[in-house]
Amino acid sequence: MYITERFVFGSFVSDKYQGGGWKTGNNENFLFSFGKESEKIPVVKLLKVSGAHGFRDVYNCGLHVGSGSDLVVRGNNCQANYSSYTTEASGFSALPSHYETIAGKKGAFQIQEMETYQVVFGE
Repeated sequence: MYITERFVFGSFVSDKYQGGGWKTGNNENFLFSFGKESEKIPVVKLLKVSGAHGFRDVYNCGLHVGSGSDLVVRGNNCQANYSSYTTEASGFSALPSHYETIAGKKGAFQIQEMETYQVVFGE
């Protein structure tokens, strides 16, 4: 989960990170946004469009979600765009018209707070 200008947004990647190049990614992967803390918007859940790259995790390059760099988490050089994950999930809302991305605006952002979780299922 990532917060910028008090926006709360992030990604869910169910694939195992193995490094290397682009991965198609599981169809369960998605981006989400709860919007700006001061705004009460419906939860946004975006799925990858068919044929787009899903994600890549490259040493010293950070996590990239979406072939259009829909979400890039890399030190002080983070990015948000709207390219590969643009299909709204059933039962969820589309991005509000005044949002350019899940982070509100396109381009670079600074992380103020970040949470990362690993879910481990029974072996």
